[in-house]
Amino acid sequence: SWGPTDDGRIKPDITAQGVAVYAPIASNDSSYGYLNGTSMAAPGAAGSLLLLQELGHRFTANGAPRILKSATVKGLAIHTANEAGLYPGPDYKFGWGLMNSSEAATTLNNALSSNNAISSTDLVYEDVLQNQGSKTYTIVASGKKALKATLVWTDIKGVANNSLNNNTPKLVNDLDLKISSGNSVVETWNLNPANPSEAAKRGNNKIDNVEKV
Repeated sequence: SWGPTDDGRIKPDITAQGVAVYAPIASNDSSYGYLNGTSMAAPGAAGSLLLLQELGHRFTANGAPRILKSATVKGLAIHTANEAGLYPGPDYKFGWGLMNSSEAATTLNNALSSNNAISSTDLVYEDVLQNQGSKTYTIVASGKKALKATLVWTDIKGVANNSLNNNTPKLVNDLDLKISSGNSVVETWNLNPANPSEAAKRGNNKIDNVEKV
């Protein structure tokens, strides 16, 4: 379904194929047909995310199969999504783009198999950031593909407000992602809920728990 939320958060998060999907139908145990709608897109996205979790299980963390955090799986999907929509960046129709399961799996595999080696073309970190804290990562661009970073965190629940169309931001923990090179600084994307069809713009995002540069 199209966004935004009342407070302007970017929804949907991700888009998946939902038109003319070849899928099982109820006629009998071997029947297939072409179906449409979010009922087709949702299981495709959910199944793809589960496959990423399964891939993560092939690697160990402290001697046990690695279990990816929900924010990590979400971040992988958003980080590797194909651009969709009329303008660069997210929008309230396609979210962060069309899910690319193959690219997400490649990104995760490259990071985990190399243990985030400096020579890896992809890095995946699961960190804890203390209140008012910051973290800096020094990255050397590989030149093999565009340099980009995605930050996703699981925020704590906000305060419920039952008033209609209340646009008060619900975000509790506001993290900020920036990429800098010398004096050049690039910030994440923002959408304008007052003008939902407007192109995304760069700047300090104070309402989403996803930031991508």
